[in-house]
Amino acid sequence: MDMQRSTLSRVEATIRSSYRQLFAIDEPEITMPQSQIELFAKQALRKHMIVAVTLNNQPVSIIGHFSHTLSEGTLLLRDQNGKVDHIVPLASCTFIQRLA
Repeated sequence: MDMQRSTLSRVEATIRSSYRQLFAIDEPEITMPQSQIELFAKQALRKHMIVAVTLNNQPVSIIGHFSHTLSEGTLLLRDQNGKVDHIVPLASCTFIQRLA
């Protein structure tokens, strides 16, 4: 009887885990290696790509294009409306995604 309860509880835990992953309830945080962030940011600046930048502990990404290099590892991101500029230290970026 204990064997059945043990097996049932493992199956239940597996089903719950799969359900949570399927419906993105526990969506894992996506992070890029720092070297990849730096290389992609330089490429996005050079090619004027529209990107979404996710910073540490921020639930919402900033969408825009990099307009200037302020210093080594710090870029200026102009939002897609062109009205707000954000200072983006690449060390605080966790993910950069090309949108267009």
